[in-house]
Amino acid sequence: MKARIALVSRELYPFGGGGIGEYISACARLLAQVADVTVFTSSLHEDAYRRLRALADPRLLPDDVEIVFVPEAHSDEIGGYFSVLHLYSARVLESLRAHCRRHGPDLIEFSDYLGEGAVTVQARRGRDPMLRDSLVAIRLHTSAEVCAVLDGYIDDQLASRM
Repeated sequence: MKARIALVSRELYPFGGGGIGEYISACARLLAQVADVTVFTSSLHEDAYRRLRALADPRLLPDDVEIVFVPEAHSDEIGGYFSVLHLYSARVLESLRAHCRRHGPDLIEFSDYLGEGAVTVQARRGRDPMLRDSLVAIRLHTSAEVCAVLDGYIDDQLASRM
């Protein structure tokens, strides 16, 4: 039985962004040779993905890599969450749960630029039964906070501190 791997990133090549999106695409292509790979990415890419798929664009991931689009969060939906990205993080877990049902993937890797993995990590640490046998990894390519500090800006708003 092949390992099941979930790669989670709001960025995905060829839909803009920087090196993280390219890393996710390259990693998914490589791992698909030995595992069942699913990429969880922002629903902001869904329309462009469908257009490129209709054109059989060779830059897209091969058919053996499944793509799940996580619903983007908007500021008017925040409710009890600390920020739009906290809500998006919760939607990532909801998408994982809907896709995997009872048993999470063997590995869930987050390219955690903006805290996308926070809710899943909290659920894993809280012994969520779906994640019991899943390794949850955070690949910290960089972070928005580190970029801001290096650019000489320290944001003290609640959402940034959270």
